[in-house]
Amino acid sequence: MKNFILNILFFSCLILFITLIVFQVDDREIIDFLFNRTQKNEVTQARIKRNIVPNTNNSVTIIKFIQPISLNKMSKKDIYDLRKMQVANSIFASKDYKITKEIFERIESYKPWVSINRCKDKNGATIVEGPSRLSKIILNPSLLIAIDFPCVFDGDNPKEWYCINYNGNLYPRSIIYKSDSNEIQVEYTNLPFYAGNCHYRFDGLNARDLGYNYVYLDKSKSTIDLDYVSEENISNQAVKILDYIQLGGACGVKGGCNNIAPYQPKLSFKETKNKNTVYPAVIYLKLWNKKPRSVDDRADINERIIIRSRGNY
Repeated sequence: MKNFILNILFFSCLILFITLIVFQVDDREIIDFLFNRTQKNEVTQARIKRNIVPNTNNSVTIIKFIQPISLNKMSKKDIYDLRKMQVANSIFASKDYKITKEIFERIESYKPWVSINRCKDKNGATIVEGPSRLSKIILNPSLLIAIDFPCVFDGDNPKEWYCINYNGNLYPRSIIYKSDSNEIQVEYTNLPFYAGNCHYRFDGLNARDLGYNYVYLDKSKSTIDLDYVSEENISNQAVKILDYIQLGGACGVKGGCNNIAPYQPKLSFKETKNKNTVYPAVIYLKLWNKKPRSVDDRADINERIIIRSRGNY
């Protein structure tokens, strides 16, 4: 009996050690949560550091980007608790925060989530192993409007750079909040693709969940040329954000995958092929709680996206 207990303790410690190696050290608070699902939320939160880096400039808040994790086999309650924990430790912390049911209620417990890996497997299904694409959003509420490339490729070699590594370029290099201009500033390395009929899109799930329901791209403060899917788009009107999470079959996996919906042409774009854009380039977004009378109205919050360099095309 004693040997049995010792073996259990040894393997438990081994699993924990391997997990800490796989995950970045800075993200151990997420591991704390995953290993303490049965504990009360208050106890878990007491062990979590705020996702804000100390800074001597009172008008600037440096925000830590939490690396994506796998959400596969997690329950809806796990996702809810994880989301509430991350909001509570963000610049949007509020005792009044509640999960927006219209966004999260369609999540199915224990189902797979679409991976950051953007290639299909040999059976033509989207790969779901590894970090989940939407965990980038759920874990980082301060990323109000994120940039995503939703296309899936047919790749015989799952280690091709366009299957996995490209998405790292859509992880922010930095996120800060400037209180004097009420502006979140997000910096990316580049937009790495100009691929056929595929388009990037602005994902506004965080914005909608935190009460910012309309978004507009202010061309007077932006310095990048974009081509849009729709003539009516984010650059000529305030667009209502409709993002939510649902179980869908588009991934090709039996039983479906949790993924973002719906497709919103007004928020879909390409980086134009012309050479007029000077880098670093800026995409300046204005967000409102309610539909503004005019796009010239003062925003409830702003987001400045900085693209450091042109993509490799």
